[in-house]
Amino acid sequence: MASIVRSGTQFAVMGVINNAAASFGVIPLAIMGVLVRAGRFIQMPVLGLGQGILPVMGYNYGARKKTRVAELVFKAALAGSVWTFICWLAVMLFPVQVMSVFSGNKEFLSQGAQAVRVYSLAYFALGLRMVPGFFFQGIGKGFPAMILTATQKHRFPVDTCPDTASLLRVGRAVGSFPYCRCLIFTFRPALDEY
Repeated sequence: MASIVRSGTQFAVMGVINNAAASFGVIPLAIMGVLVRAGRFIQMPVLGLGQGILPVMGYNYGARKKTRVAELVFKAALAGSVWTFICWLAVMLFPVQVMSVFSGNKEFLSQGAQAVRVYSLAYFALGLRMVPGFFFQGIGKGFPAMILTATQKHRFPVDTCPDTASLLRVGRAVGSFPYCRCLIFTFRPALDEY
């Protein structure tokens, strides 16, 4: 169910984000497209890791091997965090070079260097953010998994889109993502009852 929610609502959210970026012009829209696709590239290994641990986690949870489940969660979070930290570091140290892979336009590079840094502010925490959703999905708790997935990827970016423009002084669409990546950590304690 969590995967259906993730895929199903992403279309609508990206429509809102693209409209916000397009209101700033063609270059910001192109930058937003690059940022989203580059973000998906960074997320792919973490998603693969999460999908890979689901059956093992479910089996061990069913066998009441909670130590093994905790070990899986820890190792998945660690591996995902190492990957996303390396990507975050590369983006923070070499933003112009990262953006130059996609275009050599000077305006694109100057605006894109700032945008990629803002967009990537919370990349280092991506592995930590995604693993709890996979944990709930792996142990058969679909509702908390769905809530975590929906809030971090879809609901918060749409809600915060107008708010972050004044806060970060960059395009609304770019600024809302790191804000949401951090905001999701405040939402997690509400799921402790599960």
